[in-house]
Amino acid sequence: MGIPMGALPPRRGAGAAAEQQQQQQQDAEELAGEGGAPGAAPAVPLERRKGESAEEKRARKAAVKDAKRNAREQKKELKGLFKEAAVAAQRRAATAQPQAALKLPS
Repeated sequence: MGIPMGALPPRRGAGAAAEQQQQQQQDAEELAGEGGAPGAAPAVPLERRKGESAEEKRARKAAVKDAKRNAREQKKELKGLFKEAAVAAQRRAATAQPQAALKLPS
């Protein structure tokens, strides 16, 4: 799953180029993967039908496991991005210089 470009500000510094390259690689893999559209309907239905064969059952169970695995990976990635954003905000707050109060003559 890709995060919308406007969701988090782009990184600056030493790790920025590597992170951008990794993000581009992930986006390319997603487009080349399962039809290009995230959340697209899987090739195997995820719900059980009454007269399914053993092969269909194995395929369905594999598809369910794959969908769960992908959901866990996406959740982990999203949590990591939010954690990075929170740490960056804390760093900015900790290093910010307080503004000097101006006293104007009355």
